[in-house]
Amino acid sequence: DREHSLDRAQACAAVTIPSVFPPDVFNKTQDLPVPWQGLGARGVNNLASMLLLAILPPSAPFFRFKLNAEAEQLIGDDQAVKAEIDTALSMREQMVQTEIEHQVVRKAFHSALRHLLIGGNVVLRHEPKKGFKVYPLHSFVISRVSGGEIGLLILHERVGVEDLRDKLDPAEFEVISRGGHWEGSNTATSEVDMYTRVKRVDDGYRLEVEICGTVVESQSELYDLDKLPFLAPRMVVIDNEHYGRSYVEEYLGELRSLEGLRQSIVSGSAAAAKLMFLVDPAGLTDPKVLHDAPNLAVRAGRAEDVSTLQANKFADFSVARASTQDIIEGLSHAFMLAEAGIRNAERVTAEEVRLVQQALERQLGGVYTLISSEIQQPLIDMM
Repeated sequence: DREHSLDRAQACAAVTIPSVFPPDVFNKTQDLPVPWQGLGARGVNNLASMLLLAILPPSAPFFRFKLNAEAEQLIGDDQAVKAEIDTALSMREQMVQTEIEHQVVRKAFHSALRHLLIGGNVVLRHEPKKGFKVYPLHSFVISRVSGGEIGLLILHERVGVEDLRDKLDPAEFEVISRGGHWEGSNTATSEVDMYTRVKRVDDGYRLEVEICGTVVESQSELYDLDKLPFLAPRMVVIDNEHYGRSYVEEYLGELRSLEGLRQSIVSGSAAAAKLMFLVDPAGLTDPKVLHDAPNLAVRAGRAEDVSTLQANKFADFSVARASTQDIIEGLSHAFMLAEAGIRNAERVTAEEVRLVQQALERQLGGVYTLISSEIQQPLIDMM
């Protein structure tokens, strides 16, 4: 099931940011393909930044703690108690906001938003006191229950042998190192495969860690339904699909058209920019004399014998350029490149945040609401 989503993600990355979803055969020694246009990358980065600033506005909490109706009824009209509770809730808001800033959440969330925009899927794991770790689409598989929550999640990552030695008990490390998949992993710089399985059970979620074919009991845990430290947001939700669709996929046709047109224009412009003189072989002008003559030199010859080679494709280039401008205008509107963003300053008014949130909601058609419900509220619970 995941292969189709991964193929679409790689196709979207090829015309935006190839490093987010590199080709399957790519390794560190190879160069990634470079798009002919940069509008896709600018659009993804701009939209990711706007979503990040709207979800986690700088220097201001994005949430409020309030008493529910039942609690307010129990308090009654006692203003002193209400003021004391409001002060305590405000302090709690600041504590959560401080913890978010301390754990450098924004860096991980910006990367996750780029994966959502291009691939439509991402998994975030919260590690207490450390922040969030991002798992791209090619590092996990997932199946969901009817409500969209995680039913089964399997994560894959490469872990260094020395990190394992420090993390595991010596007895557990000894058992794993005797496994059949440990061959060639006896050096300090070696890495081994580690799989994490999160499965929904009746009373919550059960987490199991498997390294080199051996289940590590000390890493296995049981979480309540509302305490799972994993987030699996989607950009565009399709009914009965375990994986989401990306925002870039909706404009993939225009991005590919822009890519093809820009490649043709750049290649054609390079050919048209080449300057070459032709000399009539039956004329009186000597090509060698003309070639060797310095600037402002005087030589014998006839102007009629010399001509400039031209492509005479200006009209065709004009049509391609006009089509390119139309596509750029549409994509700029889709990626909100012309919208005003939130100032990256110490003091940002709530009105600025609200205006950008409204623009995102209007442009993305409810996607911002989905992301905020799958990221913002679970984030507060984890803090």
